[in-house]
Formats: sequence, structure tokens, C-alpha cells
Amino acid sequence: MVEMDAIEATRVIEEMSTEKAADTMAKMDGKAASLIMGEMATKKAVAMLDVMEIDRAADIWSQVDKVKAGAIM
Repeated sequence: MVEMDAIEATRVIEEMSTEKAADTMAKMDGKAASLIMGEMATKKAVAMLDVMEIDRAADIWSQVDKVKAGAIM
């Protein structure tokens, strides 16, 4: 996924189960993960944040565009 742009990676992540998607995003660079999260459906983003470790979820969420971060909140 490192080679994909955010929109392409978002499509792949959204097809995964919530747990697998969260695990995959947790292993990514925070900025890359935040760009993907900013593109994905809010419902999926919220579900993923719910299953991630709190520190990692906070790191990714804090880098998401403010408007999308507000929607996720």
C-alpha cells in the first residue's frame, strides 16, 4: 500500500474487515494512515478507531483533516 495513492489505498482498506483494516492502518506511518482515513467512509473510520489501541488511534486521528476529524468525533 505504500506505493498507492490515498484514494487507491482507501478502496483496499475499506474492503477489509474492520479488525484487519485497523491492524493494517496501525502499522502505517501516521501521516499516510491519516490521509487514507480522511478519504474513507466516516462509519468505517469510526469502527476502525474503536478497535485500535488508543495511542495509535489518537495519533492517526489527530492528523486527519479537521472537517473529517470532526465528523469522526
